[in-house]
Amino acid sequence: MTARIFLFLVLFSVSCSAREPRMEAERAEYALLKTQEQYNNNALPNSDSLIMTALDWYEKKGPDKELALCYYYCGYINYTKGAADRAAEFYAKALIHGEKCGDGSVLSMIYNAIGYMYKHQNDDLEALSMFKKSADILDSAGKYSFIPRYNEIEMLNLMERYDEALERIDRAVDMAVNTRDTSAVLELAGMKAAIMVNDTSMQVSPRVVMDELCEIYDRYNGGEIPESHYGTVGILSFLNDDLVSARKYMGAASATSPDYLGIVLEQYLSLLEEKAGNTGAALYHERAASNLKDTLYQENKESLIQAAERKYKHEYIQKSYDLLKSRHAYQISVLVMVIIVSAAIFFGVFVFYRHKLKEQKKRTAEIMTYIDTIRSEYDEINKKYESLRTQLSKQSGAGEQMTRLLGKRMDSLRELLEIASRYESRPALFYAKFKESVKVNSQYNRQWEDEIISITNLSYDNVIEDLKSAHPDLTVHELCYCCFVCLGFSPQSIRVLYDHTNLNSIYTVRSKIRSKLGLVGTSKSLDSFLEDFLASKGLSLGYNV
Repeated sequence: MTARIFLFLVLFSVSCSAREPRMEAERAEYALLKTQEQYNNNALPNSDSLIMTALDWYEKKGPDKELALCYYYCGYINYTKGAADRAAEFYAKALIHGEKCGDGSVLSMIYNAIGYMYKHQNDDLEALSMFKKSADILDSAGKYSFIPRYNEIEMLNLMERYDEALERIDRAVDMAVNTRDTSAVLELAGMKAAIMVNDTSMQVSPRVVMDELCEIYDRYNGGEIPESHYGTVGILSFLNDDLVSARKYMGAASATSPDYLGIVLEQYLSLLEEKAGNTGAALYHERAASNLKDTLYQENKESLIQAAERKYKHEYIQKSYDLLKSRHAYQISVLVMVIIVSAAIFFGVFVFYRHKLKEQKKRTAEIMTYIDTIRSEYDEINKKYESLRTQLSKQSGAGEQMTRLLGKRMDSLRELLEIASRYESRPALFYAKFKESVKVNSQYNRQWEDEIISITNLSYDNVIEDLKSAHPDLTVHELCYCCFVCLGFSPQSIRVLYDHTNLNSIYTVRSKIRSKLGLVGTSKSLDSFLEDFLASKGLSLGYNV
């Protein structure tokens, strides 16, 4: 009888242990599907606790597509919370696994999200590139690409590349018409109207723009003006001296528009009433615009105060809870210390060894992705190197020294490609060889940075020295990065030259440089800043012979 009971307990234990991994997989799948549902309904929570349940599982067991989605949703949630740096880390990891899985829809989402990150940094060129990649992927797969294509058009409009923006709008309208997406047609019509008014070189009158809008409304909206277009139509009516229609539509729009749009409409209404000779009404709308500005300021101020109060209250409760918890844990630990010490040592060694293997495997995967980047970027870097060598051959001294330094770095890249080709099928040996090579290159990087800066100063009339004097908090590594930008290398090429296996590291370097140069919150990118800085000395990006 005792033997039967023992056998039953053993079988029950085995059954439970076999069922546990399956339950974890089901929980992870549910967490991912639930997060997808919330994302599709624009109802994602402020916490990433649900998707982290899926991420913990898929990091150990999951395929690249599910892992890419988990990283993407984590990045999206953190971005909406304002944690841009943490969001960038998740997006960088999502991009690695998105490229591996090859799913166009997933990869398009990731590129579009990274585009928003660059747009937040006011790096218009990189943002435009990401949005274009996102839309092109969907187009090549025969899928609808309105959102990323609209973002691309918006960036082209902000960069005043109106001809390209109008060409993209015409293509997007054709797609929207084919899919019968009338709301997209109307949005694109509004964007086109704004561009035609802004582009003074086109010399299009507001009347022509208004007539085209009315034609769109007749064809796709039964002649009705969408309420979301009341503000645009009202402003166009004002520009056409149709004060009655302008007052009607801008007045209706100001009642339902968000405060930041209401300010613009109230200012136009003030101009309208002033033009009509109604000084009292003009003053009323001017005060309304001023009140809206004050309201926005007060709301922002109150939200900051409330956030600070919530944070303080949460920290106070958390500290009280932690104190009670620590006292209770101390009382318990006195009784069980002898039992757990030996088990903790054994378990710690086991966890450390397992974690080390996991990190090595993860690091090897990142390195292989980096090697793939070298393969894809090598031709471009080599072409740039050959171009510089041709130009530098006309100089002696600094030119020869620069050629020697870059030539040695090209040899290092070829060595990494040879290591990958030779040891790729043996991950452990490949990891060791790569670490050895990068360690040597890292020591060499520290030596050559000062030389690169000195040579660039000689070739660019002490431009880096002037930059350091103006911004003394820039490090040697950051100044060297600026040197490569001056030489005309792209961010991806600089990443390869510096052995940055993590995509986010280059993003961090650029962010730190922009912050130290005072570019955060401005419309100027790092490349355009250095281009203007060189122009003030009569120089330009790319090597000056």
